[in-house]
Amino acid sequence: MAPTRSEALTEADLQALLKDLGVDLPGPSALSADALAARHDRVQAHLAAQRFEEAVEEAQVLVDNDPMNRHYLLSLALGLHHLGHYAGASRFYLIALVLDATDARCMYRLGECLGAMDCLEEAREAFESTVQLSWIDPAYAEVREHARHRLDELSALGA
Repeated sequence: MAPTRSEALTEADLQALLKDLGVDLPGPSALSADALAARHDRVQAHLAAQRFEEAVEEAQVLVDNDPMNRHYLLSLALGLHHLGHYAGASRFYLIALVLDATDARCMYRLGECLGAMDCLEEAREAFESTVQLSWIDPAYAEVREHARHRLDELSALGA
């Protein structure tokens, strides 16, 4: 059943939640749409080439200019994740999940970060959520299998 108007997350609710998560919501972007798109392309190229420090530097500018853009948030989170900055990556994955709570891949990556920070119960919950979310879209079938594998690993550890 779809949420009613009173149950739906309003723009004001979303902004308040993001502010609680420490996201500054600036005014209009200082960069043009073309400049943001070009920078995003560079970030993706850096990520593909495993130049994570460069990707993080560029992605931070994108997020500073448009903190509500999930693509920018996910790019920054992925770069931080690969650099081993799990707490920072978790924060941006979480914000991205606030913007789209059905993203199984994002939930999986959050679980990876939580596990790396030795938050095993929280990681288990994230991987369980990943499995549940993965049924929404058939494109997440591979993520579901990875999450199940991670859950098996956690069970083997007694977590």
